[in-house]
Amino acid sequence: MLPVAQVRTMPEVFQPRMSAVFEKHVSDLRTALRNAGELASILVMPIDDHAVVIDGHHRLEAYRMENRSTIPVEFFVGSVLDALLRSGSENSKVTLPLSLEQRGNFAWRLVQLRNAVDVPGWIYSRREISISAGISEGTVANMRRAVHKLGDEASTHITWRSAQEAAAGLEPPDLKPFGEEELEHRAQMVADRLAKSLGTHRAQHHEIMARGLTKFLGRNTPEVIMEMIAQCEADPALAEFVPRLHGHPEWDDVDADY
Repeated sequence: MLPVAQVRTMPEVFQPRMSAVFEKHVSDLRTALRNAGELASILVMPIDDHAVVIDGHHRLEAYRMENRSTIPVEFFVGSVLDALLRSGSENSKVTLPLSLEQRGNFAWRLVQLRNAVDVPGWIYSRREISISAGISEGTVANMRRAVHKLGDEASTHITWRSAQEAAAGLEPPDLKPFGEEELEHRAQMVADRLAKSLGTHRAQHHEIMARGLTKFLGRNTPEVIMEMIAQCEADPALAEFVPRLHGHPEWDDVDADY
């Protein structure tokens, strides 16, 4: 572990993507960090009195936004030129992160693995499943309760969503009102689809995003804006930016037609 204050970045050297931080990816990493407690070690290289990030810029940003004082690191051994090549190879790896739904389904499979009859109990602990699948231990606990309630029927449900519905005695159309877990699930689905459709560069062009979302939301725009502000205020890492909104001249116009 290394103090965050001791870590530095040199994106112009060790960030092959040559782009700003992808906020959607950071958001996903923050969720994973809250669920698992720790992310994969960040690859760093000692330079003078600091550790410079070779690979793991988004993970570092997630740790910072979660106000973590220390981070897990792996020290790179080699020259700066070797480190430059390593940063490229790490970022060239083809990866496809699991969606929230896929992580839930994977965890549901792990939860159903039980010890033999003569040695009853769960094969994996809640924490092991949480870390492996990237979901909260609370969700794992809900899955275990569903296994108990459904009994032999549990194995007939391929997806966690299907098992949830069955355990609650609900048909899919009856899944309302949304609880916190369902809200988070659906919000993540929207974020994943936006990221897949828009990519990273449009998210950084605020005016295009604002105009596009306004066209899509229409008269629902004001309600969504107010909800977004509430979400920002509830997130310590984003709350500091809320005062900027109140500095916008249009916000002081009490007669504005919102």
